[in-house]
Amino acid sequence: MKDCLSILKMRLGISTDKRDDYLKSLLKSLIVEFKEIHGININILNEYQKMFLIDFAEFRYNYKGEDKKDIPRHLKWRFNNIYIKSKLGGKNE
Repeated sequence: MKDCLSILKMRLGISTDKRDDYLKSLLKSLIVEFKEIHGININILNEYQKMFLIDFAEFRYNYKGEDKKDIPRHLKWRFNNIYIKSKLGGKNE
């Protein structure tokens, strides 16, 4: 999770530790959301899934509180790929 946090902070241009607790909670909540709501176990050892998690967290961070901002097409596409693979019995490696 530390690696995810570091990459997310780089993507957001954050160099201090002041937002670490919030960003960690954001990453953890997305992992729980994907598992409990969508039935997807995100494996952060899988680089594709780790970057999807980070990109989705970046989107959530940037659009918190705004009027129902649509999820960008690239995130929807990647989510669908991970979802389909998990439902077809593919390993989340």
